[in-house]
Amino acid sequence: MRFPIDRKYLKISLYTVFTLILFYILKLTVDAAAFSLTNIEDIFVGVKSILAKLLSIFSLPIIAFIIAYLLDPVCDFFQNLYEKKFTSKSGKRRAGVVITYLFIILILSLIVVIVGRYIGKGAALGNHIFSASRRLRRMYASFNAFLVKYNLYDSLEGYIDNIRSLFDNLGNSALSGAAGIGSFMLNLLLGFVIAFYFLLDKNKFLDLTKRTFKFILPSKVYGVLRNILLDCDYVFSGYIRGQLTDALIMSILISSFLIIFRIRFAIVIGIISGFSNIIPYFGAIVGFLLAILSALLSGEPIKAVYGAAIMLVLQQVDSAIISPKVVGKKVELSPPLVIIALAIGGSLFGFLGMILAVPVCGLIKMIIVGRYNQYLKKQSKNDGV
Repeated sequence: MRFPIDRKYLKISLYTVFTLILFYILKLTVDAAAFSLTNIEDIFVGVKSILAKLLSIFSLPIIAFIIAYLLDPVCDFFQNLYEKKFTSKSGKRRAGVVITYLFIILILSLIVVIVGRYIGKGAALGNHIFSASRRLRRMYASFNAFLVKYNLYDSLEGYIDNIRSLFDNLGNSALSGAAGIGSFMLNLLLGFVIAFYFLLDKNKFLDLTKRTFKFILPSKVYGVLRNILLDCDYVFSGYIRGQLTDALIMSILISSFLIIFRIRFAIVIGIISGFSNIIPYFGAIVGFLLAILSALLSGEPIKAVYGAAIMLVLQQVDSAIISPKVVGKKVELSPPLVIIALAIGGSLFGFLGMILAVPVCGLIKMIIVGRYNQYLKKQSKNDGV
């Protein structure tokens, strides 16, 4: 026996079921959004831990890729130089890579020799540290006596305890960081070895990557991804490589002027200050404090004035002349935006976040400005029509 089907009521029933399903999906979406908002900190911590785990697993190839990416312009320079000097075109890429690595080994060897000799000229480094710690203890005791004499100790006791605990924790932090530095140095050494082969077969790797993405991605997605990667290369290549060149120049300048004014550990301060300059404003503060501290610990306060003046003048020269010429205008950000980017990047991803904060912010700005300009062009065409 067949039951008659009322198409009208069947249609209503299907609409009802479909509507209930939509409401249920909407409820699940709202619940998920509410859960995410109320537990956003835990979710972020979980995502961050997953990313940290992935980075630790793939740290070696990532380090090798970064090294190869930074050294590629140097290899291209030596490769072009080799082509001009020698008529034989065979092995030109290999020659460029080998000369680049020999150049890096030479620079590192010179730095090690100069720093070792400079430290060895005076008393032993341990004696310097011991005498500096004695001076700091005497300064701390005299400062305490001054506060007690004028009844200021009670009101500043909390701040003094915080400063004292900070100095007490410096030694523990140094010891805990030593193990991590050893592991990083091993990965860095292996990364240079792998990067050698990346640089040697650069064209093969690029061609393989391009074919792979073309095969697994639709043509429109591949086009969008290609444009994004080109924008990333434009910003990061100009900024990071330019900042490294600027850091090298500033290291030489700072070391030279501090040596002229006979400030202790001039080369060490120059190297640390120069390469700290990769992070905007951070390098200037680090160099300023190191120069003053080294001069004060030497027992000649007038040298602290010299050190402060040198750092201030060189930072002005860097910001006005060196940085615009070397880094260029790949990242055009206002100072407040740079500071905000550094604060966010440092709070989320630590030291690495501070290094990448400015170029990432510049990349986001470039994408937004580009899309906005495209929108204005479309609007102008529509208005013209």
